[in-house]
Amino acid sequence: MRTDDFGRSLVTGLADALNAHDLVRARRYLADDLHFVGMFGPPIDGADAYLEAMARLGAQQVIVKCLVERDEVACQYYLSARKISDTPIFCCGWFTISDRRIKSLRVVFNPTDTFPQGLRPRSRPNFAQPCAYAKDIAPPSNRTVRVGTSEGASLVHDIQATVL
Repeated sequence: MRTDDFGRSLVTGLADALNAHDLVRARRYLADDLHFVGMFGPPIDGADAYLEAMARLGAQQVIVKCLVERDEVACQYYLSARKISDTPIFCCGWFTISDRRIKSLRVVFNPTDTFPQGLRPRSRPNFAQPCAYAKDIAPPSNRTVRVGTSEGASLVHDIQATVL
């Protein structure tokens, strides 16, 4: 099996196992000292701690595309997790492969669809200007609103966003 195919099969195999809630099979894809960095909460160290967190989240993943370069795999996918949002979230996961296992995972996503109505950006942010996103959030005021909730999932913490 080519290296590209192997890395891709590790990542898609992990997603399939997590979607099936088969944590025993999912564990086979992960290095013992896995390091996970996500958008909510602190980083998670250790494969067992990561799987425990994923089990609590109960998310489903639909992979759109994977790009492979040597020992790194980048995947675009939709994450459905009712504990975070009723709308599937478009994510990007950056996986590092070492010794035929997933050694690290960093996930980023655009949380716009997780915002309550009235807090969605009026327009796409202009990334050429510093802090353009903050000034594009509607409605203008100086109040703080709740964007996420910690109910039922330890991965999802209370997030505060100050509307400028």
